[in-house]
Amino acid sequence: MLWRFQAEIYNGGIWQFFTNSTGAYSPFICDALKTVGADDMAATMREAIINSGPGTPWHMATTNSTLILDAPIAVREFVYKLNDQLSPHLDNLSLLLFSYMLKHRYEFRVSDDFWSEVPLQ
Repeated sequence: MLWRFQAEIYNGGIWQFFTNSTGAYSPFICDALKTVGADDMAATMREAIINSGPGTPWHMATTNSTLILDAPIAVREFVYKLNDQLSPHLDNLSLLLFSYMLKHRYEFRVSDDFWSEVPLQ
């Protein structure tokens, strides 16, 4: 979810994350960000979710896309400002996620060689 979040935010911002993920991750993104230590990003996304469409049925792709895309211009401008708040933290999100995964590596079902670093060619 966090890799997808990062890619969507890089590519088109919060609106793209909401519409491309069909909102499926929206109810969980703040907790996921907080879990890896991205508290500032979690607070920003909480603001985006609250202001993008109170009562948005995140589980209904066609309905939530219409509500988000038809949001009043003031709401859209506010969310664009939130994009600017996320930008300085995007690169660090990969590091936070990797650090979290490394710290909890035994909770993931992968072979030990998954965690081995190989020399760059």
